[in-house]
Amino acid sequence: MQVGDQKRRDAVVNALTAILDEAAVEQAITVYDVEFADQQTLSVAGLVGRLDSVLSLGPKRKLVYKQLTTAVQGGGGSAAEASTPQAAEAASGGVSDAGTVFGFLVREIVSRCKHRDASSVQGLSRHVASMIPQLQLSAAAEQDVRAWVRDPEKTALGSQGTDEEMKRVFQGIYMWSCDWFGPVDTDRMFAEGVRNAEQLPAAGSYSPRKFL
Repeated sequence: MQVGDQKRRDAVVNALTAILDEAAVEQAITVYDVEFADQQTLSVAGLVGRLDSVLSLGPKRKLVYKQLTTAVQGGGGSAAEASTPQAAEAASGGVSDAGTVFGFLVREIVSRCKHRDASSVQGLSRHVASMIPQLQLSAAAEQDVRAWVRDPEKTALGSQGTDEEMKRVFQGIYMWSCDWFGPVDTDRMFAEGVRNAEQLPAAGSYSPRKFL
């Protein structure tokens, strides 16, 4: 790890320690190290969205976003703040329960696909990109999906789009997985992802099974 990277990591740790308990900070830093440490410009909105899916930040989300942005910039790092009103809303807690569940569920599926076949993530990205013209998405939802296909392992889905739009995207991912892994392994992966997503507080308002 380069010196600059370590300074940014230290800034992230300090910012989170001021807000979260020790166990939550440890989980958050694990997420940062695995998914965000190699970003030249840290996507604070992306990190906060990911932490919210893992830790259910609730009313602390806005504060975490503000503290991280200030700490990273003050620590000599580079932080990408929300560049659109939609991204700003997502970073401050504007994602719907359905969007939270959807984003978490897609990350679960991507993780399982990568575990079985590292090359599958790129295949999934290409497939979803090719699907976009047929999905009949709103402009905001299409922008969300296009951002995701550029880096499906680090970009969250679900900040934009109606429930029906998210269902269409998810069904497309399911069909691709059936072609790539076969229906038996696909059903197993998706069932595991749904079970984990059901542990989210947001799942109490929007069941992940609605996407199936």
